[in-house]
Amino acid sequence: MPPVRPHGSYDVSIDGRVLRAVICGPWNVELVQAYANAFAQQVHTLAGAPWGTLAILTGEALHTAESHKAVVETVRQHRTLGRCATAVVMRVNSVPAMIRALFTRLYAEAGEPCAFFDDEPQALQWLHAQIKQSESGAAPLPPRS
Repeated sequence: MPPVRPHGSYDVSIDGRVLRAVICGPWNVELVQAYANAFAQQVHTLAGAPWGTLAILTGEALHTAESHKAVVETVRQHRTLGRCATAVVMRVNSVPAMIRALFTRLYAEAGEPCAFFDDEPQALQWLHAQIKQSESGAAPLPPRS
């Protein structure tokens, strides 16, 4: 049987203490593994101080149960390296309420403060506040609903 190919796409970059990830779905566990490897190459430059993730979800942000578990484990691992929060900007094509519920559960399982936004400037404002709170040793700010 031929290997399963990744479904979906991603782009990862760093801006200051923020790792920006644009993820287009639907995706499978193979894409999550490729994404985690690309993410890991960037994380080493951020490790050792608080940092956050700006996740921009596009296309159909549905994913398999296997990929859900893989993302939870990746986020947990990154939290040991200084990751302190994720701001999610949803640009999904359908069922945004369901996608939000899926990602709310995913980040809760990973122990990651998370908030959802309609635009990047608002998301970055919240994320920078989370990073600053984490740097000061204070408790995370409450999620924005």
